Order: sequence, then structure tokens, then C-alpha cells
Amino acid sequence: MRGRRTSSIHNQKKLHTLNRIFLGINELSIDEIEGWLDFYRYGNENKPLGPHGRNNYISALKWYLSRSKIIKFDQGILNALKKEPIKPKDRSFDEEALEHLLQFSPSTLHELAFRLIRECGLRPHELLSIKVSDVSETDEGWALIELPENNPETSSGRNKTGSRRIICVDNARRLLDTVENNTNNKDQGARLFPWSSGTLSVIFCRMKKKQKKMAAKEGWAKLYCGRLYDLRHASITEM
Repeated sequence: MRGRRTSSIHNQKKLHTLNRIFLGINELSIDEIEGWLDFYRYGNENKPLGPHGRNNYISALKWYLSRSKIIKFDQGILNALKKEPIKPKDRSFDEEALEHLLQFSPSTLHELAFRLIRECGLRPHELLSIKVSDVSETDEGWALIELPENNPETSSGRNKTGSRRIICVDNARRLLDTVENNTNNKDQGARLFPWSSGTLSVIFCRMKKKQKKMAAKEGWAKLYCGRLYDLRHASITEM
């Protein structure tokens, strides 16, 4: 019930904001709406909307008009508003560039976190839900991660795909050593990686900036230009 109530309040605030943005838009024709999008400017630099920004506005407009009780809109005009087809960005990356990037990790624990996302295809919030007691060693010397179902870091209070068992091979020794070092100092129920998803993303972005700055000095040509989430995507693609 709490999740539904929070979502309802969020939608009410969203409608209130869009009421101000789209005031009087029901009096415009499709050409006038297209023109409004073409000439819309934002920010201190007075930039026009890019393809993604334009599509976001069209999505917001359609979402708003399908729910607003204030404005009645011609359905034909609404159907005529089309998003621009956009070729998805190439999210592939060079493993050598990733290894170079990981040198800028603020700690060995951060480096291990990024390596586990890459190897195991973990979502960042899933990784951060792992407790010390969730990791054990297999007979083969690999690391077994028993991902819990519950996750206080998410709005739903659980991991997206629930609980599951994951075998870590390449980074098994690092992970097991980390667990062993934490066992003597932490409660078994403590999280192994004590950060939030937002913090981890910010750190990853800072590492990319450092890599880019260092590359300019050293003439390093291969940069990691993807996102943190692309580490997971690469792993899932290879599975």
C-alpha cells in the first residue's frame, strides 16, 4: 500500500507541474505543437531540444493528456505526435580500457565491486544488497553468491529478479579474501559493500573523468566511454 500511495502522490505532483508547462496547448494544431518543440530552448546556454529531449517531451505530453482532467485534447492530434526514431548508442567497450579505468578506483573494495558487476552481470543495487553471510566457497574454490530477495536499497524493498545463486570464478579469490577479512571485524549480517547505488555511480563517473584527464597527459588512446550499467549489459550479452 505504501508503494501505491507514494506513486499516486508522485503522479499528482507530475500532473501539477505539467499543467503549468502545457497550459493552453489544447488550442494548438499539430504543426504548432511541432513548431513549439522545434523552437523550445532550455538552460543558461539557450540550447534547443536534442532528439532524446524532444522524444521525452512528446512522451510527457502524451502521458499528461491521457490523464489530465483539466485539458481535453483532440485524439487525432495526439496520435499524430510521433517520436523520432533514434539509433541506439554503441555501448560496447574495450576490456583494456576498462582495466585502465579500474586503476582509478578509490579503494580495492570499489574495484572489486565493479569487477563483480562485469563478471556476474549484477545490477548495482543487487551487488549492494550482498551480505557477508551470503558468500561462501565451493569445492572448486569458486565463490558462491546467494543473492537475497530483500533489498532495503530499492523502493520495492526487494531485488528486481528476487533471490538467486551466482557463481563467481574470475574474481573468486578476491571476493573470498574480502569476506574473510570482514568476518572478524563485521557482523555476518552486515552488507559487504556499504554504499548506495547513487554513490557507486558517482564514483564511477569520477573515475572516468580522471581517466580522461590522465589520458590527455599520457597520450592514452583507449577510453572507457560507457556507463556503469554497461558492465552488466556486457556480461549478460556474453552469457
